[in-house]
Amino acid sequence: MTIDIFTGSYIFERKVSVIGLLCVGSENDGDDKRYKFVSRTRSYHGYTIGSLSIGDGSRKSPFKPILLSDEQTPKVTNFYSYRTQKGTEEEYTKELLAELKQCFIDNDPSTICGVIFETVGGSTIGTPTPPKGYLDGHNAFCDKYGALFMLDEFICGMGRCGYPFSFMHPDFSLSNGTGPDICTVGKTIGSGFVTLAGVLISPKIKKAFDEGSGCIMGAQTYHSHDFNCRVGLAVQKKIYDNNLIENWRVVGAYLKEQLQIKLKDNKIVGDISGAGDFLSIEAVKDKATKEHLIQN
Repeated sequence: MTIDIFTGSYIFERKVSVIGLLCVGSENDGDDKRYKFVSRTRSYHGYTIGSLSIGDGSRKSPFKPILLSDEQTPKVTNFYSYRTQKGTEEEYTKELLAELKQCFIDNDPSTICGVIFETVGGSTIGTPTPPKGYLDGHNAFCDKYGALFMLDEFICGMGRCGYPFSFMHPDFSLSNGTGPDICTVGKTIGSGFVTLAGVLISPKIKKAFDEGSGCIMGAQTYHSHDFNCRVGLAVQKKIYDNNLIENWRVVGAYLKEQLQIKLKDNKIVGDISGAGDFLSIEAVKDKATKEHLIQN
């Protein structure tokens, strides 16, 4: 794990730089063709050049001329069961996986260094959760084609969905206790008291650096700042000593259930999504047509 004292936008850039070192930089094994990042439509990863490029939405429009090219950052459809699922959950998962497979084929698998997703969205389309088999399927495609599987849990992770990491949630978890190759975390680490974020790397990634240069290049002025890290550690101790993650899981499930019951007949409530205490209510003008209450 690397710890940086910066915002989510910066820590996302840090993750991309780690990927770069592995794929085209000092740690690569001679295969320097991998320079593309697959991500999703209607996603948010931050407000820096790299994070805006890999994300998608209205925020990036003013900066389009200076962002990474569309060719370097191909997109697949974001999951959004309430609006885009037509058949069963299993059929929906297969449809999304087929799109990723086609994206790899269309963009030459040997040029794709990684797939970057938010485990649970939080800044663009509420908090929809992945359909069953979604994370496992995408992870398998990355393994098949030699790309890295990366999850952005800066907003949704560290307990917010009722588990230490959102990808551990039994309703949509990665199976067999596996995790992504790289994961970004933040927010709940410092709980707003200090700016603190981190990049988590898997044993596979650690091994690549251990057998290469022995270090992950890059640092900033307040990198691994002692005071911020101590505050972050104290916050985590409080969370675990008071069993707060389980509390978020139990209370969040109750809250979601009660919202679904109480708002079932509400004329403008279309959907209630999310997990743990990371929930959102989607307001619509017409429940039958799902017309947006406010048009962007």
